[in-house]
Amino acid sequence: MDGDDGAERLDWYGRAARLTTHMIGHELTSLHAIDHARTLTIVLPSVMRELKDSKKDRLLQYARNVWNIEANNNQSDDEVIEAAIVRTEDFFRDLGLP
Repeated sequence: MDGDDGAERLDWYGRAARLTTHMIGHELTSLHAIDHARTLTIVLPSVMRELKDSKKDRLLQYARNVWNIEANNNQSDDEVIEAAIVRTEDFFRDLGLP
């Protein structure tokens, strides 16, 4: 499996968003000499937040399928999505990533 295969399997938000995250990561790598993989963990949560309206269905799937977060009667879709993003950030930090 090459990097593209892995990216396709994790493609919760579509090709354009994935490329956005990736290209911003390249810029951070070149401007600040940050390891490229680390730049993706820096950028991804913000891209998720920025795209939450246009990719709502995908992000809700991500929340449910990756983090087992289901909306209850008191939670809005935006709250479910934010919970998934926070879990993602926590996961990256637990791995020692920025």
